Amino acid sequence: MKKKYVKVSNWLLSGLLSLIGFNSCNDHLFEKEPPLILEYGTPTAAFEIKGKVIDKHTQVPLSDMYIATDSEELNILFKLDTLKTNQDGKFQVTFGSGNSQATYRLITRDTLQNYANDTTLVTFKPEDLHDGKGWFIGKATKEVTIEMKKKEEK
Repeated sequence: MKKKYVKVSNWLLSGLLSLIGFNSCNDHLFEKEPPLILEYGTPTAAFEIKGKVIDKHTQVPLSDMYIATDSEELNILFKLDTLKTNQDGKFQVTFGSGNSQATYRLITRDTLQNYANDTTLVTFKPEDLHDGKGWFIGKATKEVTIEMKKKEEK
């Protein structure tokens, strides 16, 4: 008897919930207001930094310089990394973020200890973004030149 009661009540509740669910999908609900279009996800943006590391006085490109990337943003989608400049002193990195603006810190170090460490801030603003569509806010690219100073000899 108890099993039959549970089956019947489950069947009645399922039928009632189905009717309520279908009834809420009627078009007459949107006669006064346009329908809400809902998407699942998180807005994202791509920030790309292209750069070159050079000697401040000679303007010669510096290869094999390490650049540690850092951010104070809480909504970073991709892990920050350490880069190394190529033979031409160039580097490139792309970050993903859930914000339309971001500031990244580039800490440049010379492994041979001939140059003093340098910190460069790269800031992206919402107006820098382009080609956004849907949940993708857009992409922004900035080019930087990092000028390294030789360590003073003691």
